[in-house]
Amino acid sequence: MFRLEFLTNRNTQQQGLQYIDFVENGHYAVFGAPSTGKTTLLKNVILALGMLYEPTDVSCYIMDFGGWSMSSFADMPHVGGV
Repeated sequence: MFRLEFLTNRNTQQQGLQYIDFVENGHYAVFGAPSTGKTTLLKNVILALGMLYEPTDVSCYIMDFGGWSMSSFADMPHVGGV
């Protein structure tokens, strides 16, 4: 299980921890309006997974349809392709 720091519910203004369970749920997609933090979220998740797990345990495949800022992960051993 992977823990993200804070999730803010915009409707209720409540904050809490958010967990992503890749074992239980498998693949994830992140989508949303421009400037809502999608790239920042993905960069933090990929970096944290790279620090916490061995490349034999985690593989990331990145589709970057924006400004190619995710291409910096191409040489990371946990990343199969960008």
